[in-house]
Amino acid sequence: MSVRTITCTNSHNFSLTFGDKLNPYLLENCDGLYEVDANVTVTQNGMTDGGTYIGTTIKPRNIVITLRFKEELAINRNQLYQLFKPGYVGTLTYEEIDGNYEEVRLIDYYVEKVTSDGSKRARTATISLISADPFFRDRFPTTVEMTTWENKFEFAHEFLAAKEELASLKKEKLVNIVMENTIAYIGVTINMIAEGDIKNPKMTHVESGTYIQVGYDENPFEMQFGDKLIISTVENDKNVYLERDGEIFSVNEYIEPGSDYIQ
Repeated sequence: MSVRTITCTNSHNFSLTFGDKLNPYLLENCDGLYEVDANVTVTQNGMTDGGTYIGTTIKPRNIVITLRFKEELAINRNQLYQLFKPGYVGTLTYEEIDGNYEEVRLIDYYVEKVTSDGSKRARTATISLISADPFFRDRFPTTVEMTTWENKFEFAHEFLAAKEELASLKKEKLVNIVMENTIAYIGVTINMIAEGDIKNPKMTHVESGTYIQVGYDENPFEMQFGDKLIISTVENDKNVYLERDGEIFSVNEYIEPGSDYIQ
């Protein structure tokens, strides 16, 4: 048995859930969840057949939700207008259960259009949403730690010697990150926390040889104990930030010219 529900939450944290049961809305249809629509750029070659492939970009995603509702028509219609406010970002959570398989995905949207058919006893509402970032994301991010504390103390405990080690710091210079997704590239967020003085920190993607380095000989960058360097390579947020004493600063001007935003 397959069950599908969609929950929309606006920027004011007001949300409604739509599913296969009339409670009070029935989810009749939802287009745009499964489609992939891309722009393929090809240049024409003079005096030769065909062309040269330049690249592919994914178009913004258009999600169209069709609902039906019967009871308390005015109240339910106004709830939809309260939820889907133009000009504000919202989040759509899509959940599908098919036997033992369960999938939960999130995507942000802006409201394009809301229409309601007021001529029938069972009313129909159609909501058109535009996702500028067309990719769905997991409910919770995937986190890989390169530096962790390994606990060596647990209750009940008997102290047998002085200076007993309670924990040890485990450091890895190289880790494997497995990203299960349907697109060829995806961004990451890298947090580097200084445990001492650091100059020109660098992170390398071993398979491709690409790297991102903050600071170089002509424009050095230094971190102090407790500083956090935040490197974001996510689409529409390719930036490097420094967090120091609770304040966050952009430090993009220190990016080494040969650097790449690791994907």
